[in-house]
Amino acid sequence: MFKCPRCGELSITSSRRYGRCPYCGSLTALTSDRVVASFDRARDASEYVRRLKSKKADLDRLGLSGKP
Repeated sequence: MFKCPRCGELSITSSRRYGRCPYCGSLTALTSDRVVASFDRARDASEYVRRLKSKKADLDRLGLSGKP
């Protein structure tokens, strides 16, 4: 799983070298600073992303996201 440097969204890929962001379409070299986490199973990765996005939505709803 990596964070897109262009749009900031989290994406899951099976590649170890490059990842294409499904949100903005940019092709990203998967360096150690862009990889957020790695998983053995795709299901584990998708559950992790779901939890992160749910937590972010909760913070946004409460006005605690850090954005003005």
